[in-house]
Amino acid sequence: MGRFAAASAALLSLVVIAGCAGGWAGGRRIEGPVLAVVSYSPDEIVLVDAGSLGVIERLRLRSMGTDPIAVPGLRTFVTAQCGGLGEDADNAIALVDLEQGGRVRYVELSDPNPGFVGSVGDGTVLVSHGVWSPEGIPVTRVDLLHEAVAGRATVANAYGALVVTAGSLWTSGPEGHDIGEQAHTIRRTSPDLATSRVFPAGSEPPLLAADGDSTSTILAVSSSGGRAVVRRVSAEDLDLVTSGVLDGLSEGVGQVVSVGDMLVLRDSSGAEMSRPGGPLIVLDRATLTELRRIDTGGSVASIAALGEAVYAVTWDTGELIEVDPGAGSVLRRVHLEGLDGKMLQLAGMRGSGPPSGP
Repeated sequence: MGRFAAASAALLSLVVIAGCAGGWAGGRRIEGPVLAVVSYSPDEIVLVDAGSLGVIERLRLRSMGTDPIAVPGLRTFVTAQCGGLGEDADNAIALVDLEQGGRVRYVELSDPNPGFVGSVGDGTVLVSHGVWSPEGIPVTRVDLLHEAVAGRATVANAYGALVVTAGSLWTSGPEGHDIGEQAHTIRRTSPDLATSRVFPAGSEPPLLAADGDSTSTILAVSSSGGRAVVRRVSAEDLDLVTSGVLDGLSEGVGQVVSVGDMLVLRDSSGAEMSRPGGPLIVLDRATLTELRRIDTGGSVASIAALGEAVYAVTWDTGELIEVDPGAGSVLRRVHLEGLDGKMLQLAGMRGSGPPSGP
């Protein structure tokens, strides 16, 4: 545990590496809605104009990127840099600044192997790390405005993707000292990482997701044997508000995004190239009843909502696909050169307003 104490003491020694990797657009501001496709091997982030589906820039990352998110107020995409193994893994997040044409900067963290990123909504992100201890794994709070680490804590059950929604950080999984046990919990942690409340979650940790822009409820999705139960629960005490059941899944639900009065779910079978991707599943957000399923014609690895559309990227064909979830149709598809058979993740940024600074 000495390493964790040393890591905490090292927070003040943050180093920010400024620079750009491959194809920076000379500082010109990137306008309009933008999609960011993160690719592994090559380690790059591909910026795509959501209007034309044309590639704006291809930016090299210093190591494997994962879990891209958009921070609209700063016109910045953030992705974890987790390349390498064990203590040799990378220890930074990459900031892709659309105000400066996609310039890439790095914020160094105290712990290695960052894997998941969530936005608190005030120019701050929380980053979880794939470093185990008997107490759990580290979560770092980063102030993007000052490009500085603002805090660190160990969260006991953060073994899956973290979700920042309804004013809290949400994690699910076994408690740190019970990693070999079957009991799982849901943990609600304050954005400053100071306090937590723990709720029992049974034998399987649910997938947690934002319930649109709701601040009073979250979604908890449990999948098993081709069936999923989608529950809307109170963000205060996790009491059930409403639920719906989905049958006939290829595997289970791996991702949920909100588009207006709909929820779009991704079948997690699409996360491996060796398995056929299931259709996207559209639910009525209010009632959680199924409206339709949409066959995209590929193994969908990741989805993102932007405006009235949902965008998807496929592992097997390296395609970017635009879907109208209301009509249940594929509107457009484009092949992204060099991304066939690659590990891909996706995030979307809405169009820009007036410049945020000089």
